[in-house]
Amino acid sequence: MKNIDHALKFTGKSGANYKFYIYPLPSFFSDRHGAIYLFIKLLDNNFHVPIYLGTTEDLRTLFTNYDEIKEAYDSEPTHICICIEDDGSKREFAEEDLSDIAQTHLDFQIQ
Repeated sequence: MKNIDHALKFTGKSGANYKFYIYPLPSFFSDRHGAIYLFIKLLDNNFHVPIYLGTTEDLRTLFTNYDEIKEAYDSEPTHICICIEDDGSKREFAEEDLSDIAQTHLDFQIQ
């Protein structure tokens, strides 16, 4: 999995830190890893707007079920941010811990 040289760091409600590597869209992943992912829209001056936060058991299949991420794509993201986490319970915890970032699944959308 090759990423660009940038990463975003977020602190969850619990105080835990999460590092997300940024990939331009479209991106496809060949390594089998679970992850927390965040679709963002990158604006001028590297300002980013979070669009959709979710988890996956396998990055390779993230884009094969378009119905799951269709609403995120409707908001025209430019990048996807990936935080690798193979442990399912840790992914669930992280998704809840970070839920304020993307206003929990599309409550915040780009206008």
